[in-house]
Amino acid sequence: MTSNLFNEFIDSGPEAKLELIESQLIVGNTLVGSRLLLQQILTGWGARAAIALAPIKQWLEALRLTYNAPIPPGLDITETIATTLQTWAASFPYQPEDLLPGSRGEEKHHNPIRSYISHSFWEIAEKLGGQSFSRDFVMRLGNNGFTPDILLFLGQPRNTLREYYLEGPAEMVLEVLRPGHEYADRIIKRDYYAAGGVPEYIISFEQYISWCPEAKFEFGDGKPQIGSKEGIRNLIGMLLMTCGLADALKVLSPVEWVTALLEAETLRFQDAQRKAAWWDLARQAATLLRSKYGVTRLGVIGDLVKPEPLNFWSEITLVVWDLPDRKGYEIYQDLSNLSQEPEINLIEADSQYATLAQQQAISQFLVEI
Repeated sequence: MTSNLFNEFIDSGPEAKLELIESQLIVGNTLVGSRLLLQQILTGWGARAAIALAPIKQWLEALRLTYNAPIPPGLDITETIATTLQTWAASFPYQPEDLLPGSRGEEKHHNPIRSYISHSFWEIAEKLGGQSFSRDFVMRLGNNGFTPDILLFLGQPRNTLREYYLEGPAEMVLEVLRPGHEYADRIIKRDYYAAGGVPEYIISFEQYISWCPEAKFEFGDGKPQIGSKEGIRNLIGMLLMTCGLADALKVLSPVEWVTALLEAETLRFQDAQRKAAWWDLARQAATLLRSKYGVTRLGVIGDLVKPEPLNFWSEITLVVWDLPDRKGYEIYQDLSNLSQEPEINLIEADSQYATLAQQQAISQFLVEI
């Protein structure tokens, strides 16, 4: 399975572009690409990675609507319904969707051409007193955003460079065609550019996705890797919002979904015991950090201190003060040896790299240990 998934992801996956168009996450120019990426991610990460992002009742209702599963409306999973679901799923004649978003194999030198033109545009932009960016830089037009292969901009009054994206239309955007994406590049995105005020269009599109992981599609540990673990989680969530739960169910078989739902329910009933075990690990990690590295103050934030049950994406998040310099890798190895599942992550309380959400959690929800 891992070998097949690797080949499918590398040879037949969607183009590594993540765009927000009319509130939908579009992957590789098409909604088919969005569905294919969701299928490949969940084939590697498992259906539980998606189950954790929506209430169980909504998944049950989606199963009922999509596959006419034998679930009375409004009911939770009980032992009787679980047995019925397992029997039904095992006999369901599931046929995978045929998702072909456009070939990666016959790109006609797409990347070398883009790279060559991009370098040329840097020189042109410098002479004009502007800037030129290439792949994965975001240009925002209204509530839509696209990543062009190349964009050139001169700044105000037409556009403003923000920290993570360009606000307003660039002076020029350019897109190098890929086989299977001609209509999206030539027709659909041209209309958005014209409406946004791009004065010169050469087969281009832009992206608004500042809250999305970088479109760096990689494969490791037997599954697709796009950004960090948090990036993959966010990406799955946005793809579920784009497809809807009912359609998302079609990317895997009913057996996989039902198995994941029942596993999630079992873990929910065991949540008190799991949290107790995780708290014990957190205290062991705190003892290690104090005795070996001289840390004087520690606390816990994240799912472990929340009333909701732990889920597929939960991990132990420790906040530390007075962490010694140049010991990061050694500490990482020690914590990994202590526990790999769940992962134990460290946040330095005064770090400039702490996100706003982490800073708020530290100030409002920290539980010291």
